[in-house]
Amino acid sequence: MNEKYLNKYRIDSARRPGWDYSSSGYYFITIVTKNREFLFGEILGGIMMLSDMGRIVEEEWKRSFEIRRELIIDEFVIMPNHIHGIVYVDDTIRIDRDDEKSVVVEMYNQTHNETHSRASPNANASPTSQE
Repeated sequence: MNEKYLNKYRIDSARRPGWDYSSSGYYFITIVTKNREFLFGEILGGIMMLSDMGRIVEEEWKRSFEIRRELIIDEFVIMPNHIHGIVYVDDTIRIDRDDEKSVVVEMYNQTHNETHSRASPNANASPTSQE
């Protein structure tokens, strides 16, 4: 494939070399619509008015933190053609997030899932409440 496109569409990675992106920490995420189309709504009078698709994006963003127990929601904002979010990846599995002194039951290990946990949600995971 590189021969066909001669690296024409290749850009340098913004990832930190050597960093394990499955390790615990805060991560800033930006997701942009194809062709930067304004699909998620519009800004009227300084207020973001979500479209139907924007409301779906908001629901699914929040749902991600219910089905992926190792992700903890921080801040996020939906704009007309992109979403910014700060998430915390917790590489431990906790018994109960409502308990202020959550007990760590086991260290997260990629061998528990066939694919990386953030690429394939565990179908058997039950939703948990947020801290």
